[in-house]
Amino acid sequence: MMYKTVIGNFEVGAEYKAPTFLDANFSTLDKGTAKLKFILSDNKGQRLPLSAVTPKLAMKMSDKSIFVKDDLDIVDPTNGIIEYVLSDSEIKHYGEVQAELYLLYNDKRQASVHKFRFRIDRALIDETVDIIQEFYVSDFDGLKKRLEDKVADLEKRLSVLDNIETKTGAQEKADKAEANAKEYTDVHANNTELHFNPGERDKWNGGQLFKITKDDGQPLVYVNATDDFHELLPRYKGFVHFSSHPNAVNGPGVAVRGFWNCNLSGTHGQVIAFDNSNRTHRKTISNGIWTEWEVLETSEGAQAKVDVHANNTELHFNPGERDKWNNAQLYKFISDDGKRTKLADGTDLLTLPSGFYFAPGHVIQNNPTANDSSWFNYDVVETDQGRKTIYAWRSYDNTIWHSTVHTDGVFKGWKRVVTSSEIEPTWTEVPLKNGAKHGDRKVMCATVGGLLYLKGEIVTNRGVVFGTLPASYRPAQLRSKLVPIFGTTGMTKLYVESNGNMRLEGQISDKLENITSYGLDEIIPL
Repeated sequence: MMYKTVIGNFEVGAEYKAPTFLDANFSTLDKGTAKLKFILSDNKGQRLPLSAVTPKLAMKMSDKSIFVKDDLDIVDPTNGIIEYVLSDSEIKHYGEVQAELYLLYNDKRQASVHKFRFRIDRALIDETVDIIQEFYVSDFDGLKKRLEDKVADLEKRLSVLDNIETKTGAQEKADKAEANAKEYTDVHANNTELHFNPGERDKWNGGQLFKITKDDGQPLVYVNATDDFHELLPRYKGFVHFSSHPNAVNGPGVAVRGFWNCNLSGTHGQVIAFDNSNRTHRKTISNGIWTEWEVLETSEGAQAKVDVHANNTELHFNPGERDKWNNAQLYKFISDDGKRTKLADGTDLLTLPSGFYFAPGHVIQNNPTANDSSWFNYDVVETDQGRKTIYAWRSYDNTIWHSTVHTDGVFKGWKRVVTSSEIEPTWTEVPLKNGAKHGDRKVMCATVGGLLYLKGEIVTNRGVVFGTLPASYRPAQLRSKLVPIFGTTGMTKLYVESNGNMRLEGQISDKLENITSYGLDEIIPL
């Protein structure tokens, strides 16, 4: 069946909430299809479980008719959803409806009331039909009992009229009754077994009135299979004895008996409980947040775990292993986390014991380069006779120096390690001038370890500058070399000046007409 549904979202809490208007589009023709749907949450927005709740609905129609219903349908007790379909006798009372939803807890300790309003429009077809004022109370047995009590009281009062006494007779009876009453009262007042003294009154008034158990000493609270530990126990503000079903929501998974205590707001508390297997379970709530259940350890259980651990040969070493490790190297070269040790400002490298260190070079004495603020790594290994080997790496360009401290502490100075990249030439083309041209191979230059390297073939006239070396490739003074002639047998002299100018002078050859070029494959000191 298709329903016309209006939803009311209600928050269950201690604060007063103004009546809510539900925007229902109900009509007097919506017979059997006008549905009220209530979604209930706590003040934190969590859905309210309804396993321990009985809902009732009271409605006051615009014509003063009243309906009180308890046949509401809890469609989803876990997620707090209740529904009610208006009856045919209710939907015909058009106009604004004032209503209240009551949530009565099964333990009778709490109730929640939610006021709301909605409207039923009068259909045109119903405008000629008169509506009779009605009163309906679903709890008819209670109403009948109250009426029967009033009738019985009236009959008792009427029976008194049958025994009306004369004034004189009544006085005599009254005097006798007064005397009898005084005698009885005096005897009663002097009976110390029936009355308590002020000390007893003070003792009892100072006693605890809060109930921890039922009158027979059994648990005051039972957490059923459909009850939630987190929701039920905080209702009891204090110290109480409880028991639970093994399938209770948020329970420890077994049936337990135990104790619950909390503060007045139910936001901080503890549970300790015992099962039939002699295990102790514990759970805590702090600031409204529950912990998981913990099973407390016993001395027997702890000993069993210790025994298993003690017998595990993979976790423990034997005497042979102990001797091996005790004889291992114990000197620390690096820090416990596997890193080099940073040197303090002013440290003298020559005084360091064996180890791996680092520091900026300008704060260290006897650094390979003076006033060098680059980061350096230092490796120091000493012998048992006072000699040392020291290596220093400059971090940014990967340059390395080595040194030794020889017998009697004599420092032998630093030597820089030359790498393969430094002795592998990096060739640069020589700029040509005055009409000179490259032969079959271009004229190139390079420097390696204080030497100028030349290669290639030049086609040029003798006696003129055919090219100039870049500044970093120029010798400190005039240099000369005999170079071969290509195309015929012979040689000429190559001059390289300190300003980088290069020229050829003089010539010895078999056939001048066969000269094709001059070879420049030479090594010249800088």
